Amino acid sequence: MNLITKNIVVKKAKGVSKVVVKKNISFDDYKNCVLNDTPKRVKINAIRTLKLTNYSLTEDKLVLSNKDDKRVWFDKSSSRAYGHFRN
Repeated sequence: MNLITKNIVVKKAKGVSKVVVKKNISFDDYKNCVLNDTPKRVKINAIRTLKLTNYSLTEDKLVLSNKDDKRVWFDKSSSRAYGHFRN
């Protein structure tokens, strides 16, 4: 069997459904977030229940942000976690 290498892009965003990530976020958005410090916001529609009453909700969520408070950034492309022995 001949294996063909495919360019598969894995996209993840915490707190956002997979459908929203698949449809609204591209690899260029990740690149712009890290290199140009441009945050990405997305409008998300959801159905919620409160006291047996259903309602629809539209949220404006911050999906991608470069403001990471758990890492030490050295330049635009390299970082280390706090507590690393080289810090």
